[in-house]
Amino acid sequence: MSNATDIKTGLPVVAGIEIAVDNLGRFNLNAIHKASVIGKSKQPNEWLRTKQAQELVAELEPEILGIKILETVKGRGKTGTFAHELLAISYAS
Repeated sequence: MSNATDIKTGLPVVAGIEIAVDNLGRFNLNAIHKASVIGKSKQPNEWLRTKQAQELVAELEPEILGIKILETVKGRGKTGTFAHELLAISYAS
């Protein structure tokens, strides 16, 4: 049986970088950051500290039932911050 941190590959690709998606359909924000070629100040952990990101997480949390909208995974090739599609879109913008 697979768990939420198992990674699907093969889609999507942004600027030649494959964006990993976990079994819950959450996107790897670290891969999006890598595709953006923007400096460390825009890494997912820095973005998640912003008021805008914190407000969005708080707003979405009660609305999206059944899954954790944000999860940081470490180890065994499954490393990254995985976020619900709406958070990923906001982060990418």
